[in-house]
Formats: sequence, structure tokens, C-alpha cells
Amino acid sequence: MMSDKKTGRYLLLLLIAVAVIGLGALLLNRWLARQPVEAADATRLAEQFELNTQSMQEQLAQSVASKATSETQARLDSPLGQALFRKCAEWTDFYENHPDETTRTHRDQSCSEFREYVNSGTVPEK
Repeated sequence: MMSDKKTGRYLLLLLIAVAVIGLGALLLNRWLARQPVEAADATRLAEQFELNTQSMQEQLAQSVASKATSETQARLDSPLGQALFRKCAEWTDFYENHPDETTRTHRDQSCSEFREYVNSGTVPEK
């Protein structure tokens, strides 16, 4: 996934977008209430606004998910991501052939570093 900071930014953007859309809906409803519009036209406008709102929310959610996926894939494909993956795989293989506390600890540590890098872009300090 993403780092907590980037996830927070995307969630903040999502919340801001939802708030703006909600405020727009409120203002539209107030404006429509003051205008001499026929009921059928007001209903049609409200329905169209709702469809547009849903579409915008879906597009924003897809954009956030796409960005998160591309960042994760970039980290997986990076030289550091590949090196951490190999280290995790090597310790996993070694643990399977020589199961003891030390090899388990090294396996868990190296695989944890790999997962942390893929999810957040940072490698924990030792």
C-alpha cells in the first residue's frame, strides 16, 4: 500500500471532494427552492446532480486506488525492492532447510523489511 502520510493526503482529498460536492448539493437545493422552476425540471436537475456526484466520487476513488497501485508496483520493480525480495526469499529457503530460532528471526526480519518497503517506501532501521 502507501505510507500513512500519503494515505492521509488521499483521504483528505477524498474528504474535501465529498465536502465540496455536499456543499454544492446544499447550495443547489437552496437555489432551486428560491427559483420559480417547475417541479419536473427541479427533479430532473436534482437527479442529474446526484448522478454527477456519484460519478465524481467513483472517479476520485479509482484515481486514488490507481495511484496507490502504481506506487506499490514501482517499489516492487525498483532495484531496492528486488534486492529486499531476494533477501526475504533466500532466508525463507534457508529457514525451510535449517529451521532454528536464528534463521526464523532473520527470515522474519528480512521479509518484514521487504513488506515495509513495498507498503510505505521506507526500510526500517536496524
